[in-house]
Amino acid sequence: MRDTSVLNLASLGAQDLPTRMLTPSERFARAAFALQVLAVVLLLSLHGLKADYDIRSYMISDYSVGPWGWVMRTMFFVWGASVLGLALSLLTGSAFFL
Repeated sequence: MRDTSVLNLASLGAQDLPTRMLTPSERFARAAFALQVLAVVLLLSLHGLKADYDIRSYMISDYSVGPWGWVMRTMFFVWGASVLGLALSLLTGSAFFL
């Protein structure tokens, strides 16, 4: 017996789906969110890679020393890019912020 109560999205054509272009503000906001998630993942991975560091007595910049330093430098770059994306999202979103 076939269940017809579930909407089958594969049977919908492209013309049936609502389409809307994202505004530049929405694009910047989504990019900023994705970059922030990536920055947090990178930082949490460093906590696992350098388990000998006590996070209560070291600054996070101390992770940039040693063989896994490239991960921390990448995290700083990604974090900065996410802040830039947030700023661009706010600046392009509305005339209220100008």
